[in-house]
Amino acid sequence: MVFVAFEPRANQVSVVKVKTSRDENGNYDNQYSDDRRLQKLFQCIYNDLQKNDQFVGRFFQCLEEHDGNTAQKSYTFSDGSSFDLSLALDPKSDDSNILHYLIDRFGQETQDETVMKRFADFVKNIVTHMPGLVRDRLDDGRSPLDEAVLKDGFLEIIRAICEGCMKGIKTPHSGSVSQTIHGPNDGFAQTNSMSLNSVQERIEYDEEGITEPLSWLDVAIPNRDTCLHKAIKMKKDDYIDYLLEQIKAANAVDAILGHYNQDGFTPLHLAVDFKLCYGKQLDIVKKLVNLYPESLTMSRSDSQTSTAKNPKRHLHGRNRNNQNEGAAVEIKGSLSPYRHFLQTRRKKGDAKSTTARGSTRHHGDLQIGEQIEEFLKLSCMRSYGKNRAVLTEMFPRSLGQIHFDLNPRTEVSQKLLDYISKSPIMKFQSYLQYVYIPNLRVVGVTMEELEKKTWWNSLSRKDYVYIFEWLRRSMGVKKILKIVVEDDPKDPHSDEAIEQAVGSFDVEEWDWMKQDLCSDTIFAAAKNVRDLSLYWSGNRALLKNWAAPDGLAKLKKLQTVRIMTPQSRESRERAEKIIEKFRVDLENSWKSHEHCLEPPKVDIQPISSQAHVEKKLSKTEKEEKGRKEKWLKCMDDFSKILRRYLNNLSSNTPSSKQGIKKVAIIDDGVDVDVDGIGMSVMGGETFYDDKGHWPGFYQSAYGHGTLMARQIRSICPKVSLYVAKLNEVWRDGKPQITAKSAAEAIEWAREKGVDIISISWTIEEPEEKDLLKTAVNNALGQNILLFCASNDLGNLSNIPYPAAINPEKIFKIGSATELGLREDKTQKRVDFVVPGSEVTKRLADENDQGFAGPRSGSSIATARCVGLAAVILQCVELFQLHNKDNPRKIERTYENMNSMLGRLVDKDDDHHYLRVWEVFDEAMQKAEVGENHEWNIISMVASMFMGMAK
Repeated sequence: MVFVAFEPRANQVSVVKVKTSRDENGNYDNQYSDDRRLQKLFQCIYNDLQKNDQFVGRFFQCLEEHDGNTAQKSYTFSDGSSFDLSLALDPKSDDSNILHYLIDRFGQETQDETVMKRFADFVKNIVTHMPGLVRDRLDDGRSPLDEAVLKDGFLEIIRAICEGCMKGIKTPHSGSVSQTIHGPNDGFAQTNSMSLNSVQERIEYDEEGITEPLSWLDVAIPNRDTCLHKAIKMKKDDYIDYLLEQIKAANAVDAILGHYNQDGFTPLHLAVDFKLCYGKQLDIVKKLVNLYPESLTMSRSDSQTSTAKNPKRHLHGRNRNNQNEGAAVEIKGSLSPYRHFLQTRRKKGDAKSTTARGSTRHHGDLQIGEQIEEFLKLSCMRSYGKNRAVLTEMFPRSLGQIHFDLNPRTEVSQKLLDYISKSPIMKFQSYLQYVYIPNLRVVGVTMEELEKKTWWNSLSRKDYVYIFEWLRRSMGVKKILKIVVEDDPKDPHSDEAIEQAVGSFDVEEWDWMKQDLCSDTIFAAAKNVRDLSLYWSGNRALLKNWAAPDGLAKLKKLQTVRIMTPQSRESRERAEKIIEKFRVDLENSWKSHEHCLEPPKVDIQPISSQAHVEKKLSKTEKEEKGRKEKWLKCMDDFSKILRRYLNNLSSNTPSSKQGIKKVAIIDDGVDVDVDGIGMSVMGGETFYDDKGHWPGFYQSAYGHGTLMARQIRSICPKVSLYVAKLNEVWRDGKPQITAKSAAEAIEWAREKGVDIISISWTIEEPEEKDLLKTAVNNALGQNILLFCASNDLGNLSNIPYPAAINPEKIFKIGSATELGLREDKTQKRVDFVVPGSEVTKRLADENDQGFAGPRSGSSIATARCVGLAAVILQCVELFQLHNKDNPRKIERTYENMNSMLGRLVDKDDDHHYLRVWEVFDEAMQKAEVGENHEWNIISMVASMFMGMAK
């Protein structure tokens, strides 16, 4: 074997060849690897450490005297035994090395403080000479550092190992090891740096002669506990604190805090486990999250099988991307730390003791659990609040609404607030990531108790006070991390109204768009604000107020001040001096308060006037004269019959027996407070990302989705709607749907188990085609029916997306004129045409002027065809439910629906116009009149369609 010694003066490395047998005088007559001889040596060291306070100095002095010598000399212990010193530095034996042995022996019984100090000195010296001892592992994978963590009262030993041989991980930056830590609760970003030159470079040679430092990567192997994992499991807070300090200083945060053990757990997963549940658990969780916020996003495997075959093998240069090398991992599901906490709390709650003593402890556990849940939830929102995709993975799907975004509404009514508060799908969390209120008016809302307060008698606006009060009382919101409020510049809310509105929500990010807001108002309304946006009129006196010691400097958690400035009338040089003076004055005022945080960053942003971009529907959806023709009248008449039947049925029959279909509307949202649409909405999600804001699905950006919902409900009165709000980007002055949001929406609809997906829009070949293709094919794979609008831009030969992904399995719908002909601008390559050239009104209030006029085109045709398909499926399922003896079962497939819709097409019609009266009118005319008249019509309709299915 080879080991390395250091010449203390020359600072050079010497390679010492170790003899493997004793000499002719009898001192080395046995093989050095004989475990009994090695254990005897270890026993001698242990005995002398306990009895001889001169032992450590003598032992290592002797070792240094022999460094570099080819002739080996022995060391004589107090019992007269002599051994070759190099045997003590053998990295491994059959059972354990010297560190394993001594840690185990000293840990078996309580030791004198002096003895433990002597032991710590010995450990520090020996790992300095031979760092390889630290990464040597027992058969079960434990290193000496792991062993030390498992023992009580071994903090000094852990310290000796870390200080003796552990070093940082070098970064690409020269001259320093640094890390910027953005802790969600540190209050500011901290940079920790240490010079590489200040770290003693201890180098070892392995059998191949390769040199490398011993880092934290060397004591962490794939799919096994690190020493930090073990310390957390053992609830050893002092060990955890010290290890985190060392890991942080060594730039090894990512390597250790991002490490998965054999159960698929990171250290944070272990720390949040509700089964631990002890007093200081929250402190440990906070330290882990503050040091490494990224761990909040790291999912664990519910089922993981490790096949690491050699727990003692050395891992050089390992990183998180290859830490599963040598292991087979089977993943059945994943849980973020927050979701893992909820799962373990639920399991412990199910198994809790019912005894009085157990109940008392359980009450304490619940308090700790509530604190941990609050911290985790807020940390997730603070660190990843602008990334909806990440938040979705971190939070459980049943969490409910975590933001309230009223954009682009211009009015809020009591009807809307009542719908949201009573809707089972609009459950709000007590903590909201943000609230966005555009410049709007509140109408028809009264709150008697609130209006009796003395401050209410002021003349200022109080619209937004109603909204925030409703959030507090009706929705149970306790905290709002971020507010974005567009106040009316001509009629803004008073400072007092603002304080009353948001004062109880402990806002951390403030963006209330009112000019020259007083710092006292901000302090009263949000004293813990961290990120502050202010709107400045140019009044220099106000700027001085903000920079004064009793101004913004009172906000002790403030990190960023963002000042929106108008076009200055001063020269550029003078304006820059004014702003610079503000920065300096604010910094001086901040320092006068002796806050623990650094002065806040000041960001100056000029306010530029931007031309208002009118958002409106496609030009092809224009107003056109006409009348309700035969198609619409036919479906309207049948819809009334179906509604009457289902209303009579619903009083005694569960909804599952009514054949109610689930339809996803993937569009720009739906106004749930219009025409009773909200009663049909059973689920909703927004995929609209406006720079970290997500306007809710419960309002339509342009009224398009609302119109589609009304068309579907007018034909199929009993339908469960699932609304997905799409994202858009503006190109050439027009909104364009993003393929990514469409893919996410289709995937969401599939997971909701919908029967039909309505896509009343088209896009040309998108950049993110693969995402959209995967989502569409996944939906088709579950026999979900997809109806897509054709292109209204003319008779193009290419099929637009998303229908182009699988045109043989997706229904492509075109718009027809009153005469049943395909409209001139409707694409030729369509499957069916349905009336789309129909005058329709805005579905919001009559006096709403914020919406472009009536609609026409393939989008309306698609919605009507979706409603028709839902009616067909519902009639067929009702027939099958009420005729169980009938062996004929019709599955929901593209082929069956295509055949049933084909029943409505005249064989000589090249336009494929759906002549609905061929079935529905015929059934209404021929059905037997009597007590079961409605059912007779429905069953006749079902029979005619089932006759066409395969």
